[in-house]
Amino acid sequence: KPKEEFLIALPKCKKVVINNIDFTSSKEHRISGAIWCEGGADIQISDCRIQEFRWAGIYAQFTEKLLIESCRIENASTEKDQFNSGSIRTRWIKNSVITKNRIVSRFG
Repeated sequence: KPKEEFLIALPKCKKVVINNIDFTSSKEHRISGAIWCEGGADIQISDCRIQEFRWAGIYAQFTEKLLIESCRIENASTEKDQFNSGSIRTRWIKNSVITKNRIVSRFG
């Protein structure tokens, strides 16, 4: 999904810290996602609450040294798509850690 449909877009960004932020979309009109990363490095997302998104709470691809930790992710992938959906959707990441997150969903 296009990066313009996410609350934060990080194209080719380096050394970014996102900490202790609540990201929410309306249940009545969900947008695609909270955070979109592509082609970046040294991205840290921690202690965030991400809820009520359409495709992906966090979408990251072609990214290295990505850390996603201690986030609470709720109903962040309410519509399914074989290529773009997932509470945390990653493709081609390296030297990265995804740990201590709580993911809850009412949707399959």
